[in-house]
Amino acid sequence: MIGHNWKKVLFGFVLTTIVLLLIIGGGVSQPWRSGPADVAYTANDLATWHTCGRKTFSAEGRFWLFYSNGSSLYFSSSVDAVSWDTPVFVRADVDDGDKFFVIDKGSYVYLAVATYTGDDLYFRRGTLSSDGTISWEAEQTVVVAEQNDQFVNPCLAIDSDDFLWIGYSKTEFDIVSNSSVTHPWAVRASAEDGSSWETPTQLSTESQRKQASIVSLTQRKMYVILPKAQNDRIRGRLWNGAAWEPEENVSKSEFGTPFRHAYSAVSDGDVIHLLFLESSSLNITYVKYSGGVWSNEKTIQLGASPPVLCLNSTSNALYCLWVYNNTLYVMNSTNNWRGPPEKLVELDSYCESTLTCFQNVKDSIIGLAWVEGTTAPYKIKYGTCEATAQGEEENHGDQTAPEFPGWVFFVLAVAVPTAGIVVVMTIWHKVRRRHSQPSKLKQPSLQE
Repeated sequence: MIGHNWKKVLFGFVLTTIVLLLIIGGGVSQPWRSGPADVAYTANDLATWHTCGRKTFSAEGRFWLFYSNGSSLYFSSSVDAVSWDTPVFVRADVDDGDKFFVIDKGSYVYLAVATYTGDDLYFRRGTLSSDGTISWEAEQTVVVAEQNDQFVNPCLAIDSDDFLWIGYSKTEFDIVSNSSVTHPWAVRASAEDGSSWETPTQLSTESQRKQASIVSLTQRKMYVILPKAQNDRIRGRLWNGAAWEPEENVSKSEFGTPFRHAYSAVSDGDVIHLLFLESSSLNITYVKYSGGVWSNEKTIQLGASPPVLCLNSTSNALYCLWVYNNTLYVMNSTNNWRGPPEKLVELDSYCESTLTCFQNVKDSIIGLAWVEGTTAPYKIKYGTCEATAQGEEENHGDQTAPEFPGWVFFVLAVAVPTAGIVVVMTIWHKVRRRHSQPSKLKQPSLQE
C-alpha cells in the first residue's frame, strides 16, 4: 500500500511541475512593465510615424516623447511613464512624424526638422531639466531649400568627436514636366552645438532612395543606410573619417513597397545592427555590419509588421518589437535570435507604422510609444517593458541542429532526475518486498 502511495505522489509532483513549466514557457511570465498610458490626443494618425525614426528617450529621471498633433510639434514628459505632463508646443509646420527626428546625449536633446516644399532643413538643441522643461537654443538653418525642393525624413547621429550629422532626402520637383527625383544627402555640423554646418554631400545618384539613415561608428566614422522606396536591395555608404567610400549592398533580399520605412538601425562601436521588413514575404529580417562587411541575413519573424530595434550595449543584447493583429510583441537577440517572441500587451486599433522606442535601453527598461484609433482624435499611448537579457551567444554560423524553446530544457531538468528517482525507488521497493516474503525454496529437514 505504501509503495503505491509514493508512486502516486511522485507522479502527481512530476505532472504538476511539467504543466507549470509549460505555462511559464508559453509566455505567462511577462516582461511588460507599465501602460498602456494615455499621453495626448492628435488629429493625425501619423503622429509618431515611422518605425525608422526616434521620438522617445529617458533622461534627467524622466521619460520624454515628441509627437505631432496634426499641425505642430509637441513634447510631453513623465517620471513614471504612466502620468504624463501637459504637452508643450515646440514649433509649427510639423503635420506628421516623418518630419522630425529626436535624440539625446547627456542633458541635451537634439532635434532635426524638415517640413514642406520650399522650406529649409532645421536643427535645434535644448537642455533637459528634471522638472520636465526644456531650455531651447535658437533654431538653426542647416540647409537652405530652393523654391521647388522638399527635404524629407531627417535622421540625427553624433560622431565620436561629438559633432552632429544629419541624413536626409531631397526631392526636387520639375513644374514643367510635372516630375520629381529624390536623392539621399548627409551634412556634418562644423560646431559641436550645431550652430553652423558644412556643405552637404549627395550620397547616391540613383533616384527614389528616399532614406538616409545615419549611424555613428568609432574614430569619426559614420555609416548611412540607403533604402529605396520601390522594391530593391538596401544600399549603404561609409564615411571613413576623412572621405565617403563607394556605395555597397547591405541586404540580399528586397526592401520597399508596401512599407518603404519599415526598418530600424542601431550601432555599437563599429558594429551596425539592422532590422527590415522584406518586401514580398513581410518577414522581419536581421543583418549585421561587422569588420567592414555585412553578414548574411537571418529571418527572425515570419509575416510581421514594421519593427523597431533597441540596443543594450552593456549586456550586448538587442530587442526587436513589432505589432501584429493589434498585439505588441518583443524578441531579444539572445542565442542568435532563437526566440520565441513574447506577447507584451493587446492594443486598441493600432495605427500602422507608428511604433517608436528608445534607441538604447535605460536602467533595464525600454520605453515605447504608438498611436491608436480609427478616427480623429487619435490617442497617443505609452508603455514600458523590461530589458534584462544577458547578451548574445557567439554566432558560429548556420547550424543544422534543431532549435528548442527554453521551456523544454526546464522540463527536462526536472523530469529526468525525477524519473531517475522513480526508477530507483521502484527497484528498491521490489527488492524490499522480495526479502520480506517467506522463501519458496524447500527447507532442509532434520530427518534428512
